Amino acid sequence: DLPGVMADMNEARYYPHGGAYAHVVGYVAKVSDNDVKGMRERGEEIPSILYNPGYRIGRVGLEKALDEPLRGEAGGNRVEVDVRGRVVAEDMAGSKPAVQGSEVVLTLDNDVQQRALEVFGEEAGSIVVMDVRNGDILAMVSSPSFDPNLFVSGVPSRIYRALADYERRPLTDKALAGTFAPGSTFKPVVGLAAMKRGLDPTRRIVCNGSFYLGRRFACLGRHGALDLRGAIKASCNVYFMTLATEMGPDAIAETARDMGFGQTFDIGIGGQKAGLVPDREWKRRTYSGEQKTWYPGESPSYGIGQGALTVNALQLAVYTSRVANGRKAVMPRLIKSIGGVEQGSNAFADLPYDPQMLQVLRDGMEAVTSAGGTGFRNSQLGLGTVQMAGKTGTAQARNYGAGSRKGAGRPWSQKDHNLFVAYAPTDNPRYAVSVIVQHGGLGGGTAGAPRAREVMKVALLKDPEMRARIEQSGFEAQEDAGVREAEARGEPLDGAATDTAAPAPLVEPAR
Repeated sequence: DLPGVMADMNEARYYPHGGAYAHVVGYVAKVSDNDVKGMRERGEEIPSILYNPGYRIGRVGLEKALDEPLRGEAGGNRVEVDVRGRVVAEDMAGSKPAVQGSEVVLTLDNDVQQRALEVFGEEAGSIVVMDVRNGDILAMVSSPSFDPNLFVSGVPSRIYRALADYERRPLTDKALAGTFAPGSTFKPVVGLAAMKRGLDPTRRIVCNGSFYLGRRFACLGRHGALDLRGAIKASCNVYFMTLATEMGPDAIAETARDMGFGQTFDIGIGGQKAGLVPDREWKRRTYSGEQKTWYPGESPSYGIGQGALTVNALQLAVYTSRVANGRKAVMPRLIKSIGGVEQGSNAFADLPYDPQMLQVLRDGMEAVTSAGGTGFRNSQLGLGTVQMAGKTGTAQARNYGAGSRKGAGRPWSQKDHNLFVAYAPTDNPRYAVSVIVQHGGLGGGTAGAPRAREVMKVALLKDPEMRARIEQSGFEAQEDAGVREAEARGEPLDGAATDTAAPAPLVEPAR
């Protein structure tokens, strides 16, 4: 209507780290009719800034969850200019100062986060790193990732379809929404449930390679007589199948929930899936007829982290943090502050278990990463007296029948999932890590452990106290001597238990 007058507007969101934070931070996109319609239906007042051409709102991740505090308020100056465009007057009554959105600070550490994505390479899966003392999440990565900058100005349909159709699902946040059977990483939970119900951890159960209950359940090894610590070290199926059959599902489910499974956490971001912790009530609620009954033959698989049980990487990190802490039910925290106001609290509830019971689990997990343990070779940090304890895991992705579970030659989608959980240092735990390598193949010590090792090293070396301790220990000579000593004794570098396979060195991507 006014010749020579035009509106010129440009707004942009730029993500400098590309895919490293794509799933956590999310991205923004243009406001749609459906967005405005949804606000009206909820009875919300429509902010005038949403009507500005090209304005963008949060679509997923923290961008969506914190859209309002990040948004701020639009402002502008109403001015009069001469023919040369120079301001000659300002209408103060018609001007409105802009209000900047609140600054949001996360607990994530950029170096740990970047390394976590880097070590995945082309593999699919997730890594979560937590501080076991205060619950701060130092890294939460889902791989493969994507560049959120593509979505700011509108991603071309061909690129979106390529991302959406790729079998490794880069648009899915596998750390929160990817649920998998935990496999043998769940065995310490079964041991803890049994101790709560009177199990003497020194009780020995004989493993002859099989467990029989209506049918044969295999254990990939003949471990002989083992106590709880030894069963965790060897990842003996027979031991934990026996405990699960004796206790039943309800006892296991109770302890699993105490340790962080079957629930979501208030970390300020949506899209979490709680997974499933099955028990008798769940079967009654879910099925009909004869299927409503929990049969004894279902318990052996439950005892080794299979069956209907599913978890996500964040839950595995919380569980590992609680084992490492030994006393407190550590809760995760992602948002450190909003607008300068501290978020979250370190006042955690006490774990409903005797700390000595948690110590038994830690003893077993420390043995996993010692000579002869299922995760020995690929879990060595090489940082002198600073050692890492962990638990390997393999989760079946399909029923193999009488066939081999080895992944060689199989299509990617038919290989087992590869898991590893760990904490360090063993003598005074500070950091916990969980790794899920989707279809990573048989043996949690082969794909999960080396990735956990590399990420844990970054977290430890960035900690000033840990770095000082490492530098004082002359660690290179100690590490080499330890490996040579184990080999001289004739001890295997990787045990012949459920979660073992030939060690696969981590391929270092270009930096």
